[in-house]
Amino acid sequence: MVIALSTPAIEKLLTLDASAFTKEVEQRLQYKLGNMQLVSNGFSYPLVATYADRLIGKRFALIGGAAVGMHPVTAHGFNLGLLGAETLANQIAQVSDAGAQEALIKFELQHKRATLPLHLGTNAIAKLYADARIAARVVRSAGLRIANGLKPVKRKIVNRLITA
Repeated sequence: MVIALSTPAIEKLLTLDASAFTKEVEQRLQYKLGNMQLVSNGFSYPLVATYADRLIGKRFALIGGAAVGMHPVTAHGFNLGLLGAETLANQIAQVSDAGAQEALIKFELQHKRATLPLHLGTNAIAKLYADARIAARVVRSAGLRIANGLKPVKRKIVNRLITA
């Protein structure tokens, strides 16, 4: 199970013994998964996202996590890495010199246009879901109800996430 919490909350959780840890997780999940049991040690991995200011330089380009490092909870990093490689390959295939600045500039513009909205949106959603305040819970609940009611928008979002 993956639980996304702030660093202080995770640090506190990891100091608990197995019984207290299990009880805390059950409470956080509002007992929706029933009784739980800790079967291994808990681990903490910082969940960070990065987005390079520049994706290109003289005769080089950043792709993968070096260009767009997605929050792991969103599970889009690998797909965006593949998209970056494909975008770069398509641009350099159109020129005789793979390091040509014109191809690299086109790659950067195209890749940023394809990745920045998803990067910003998914990181905003990840932050919202890590926020335990009442206002955040209300916004999450309302957002999900609205999204479930807007079938065409929902389909478009799901399609975008699948093809990203």
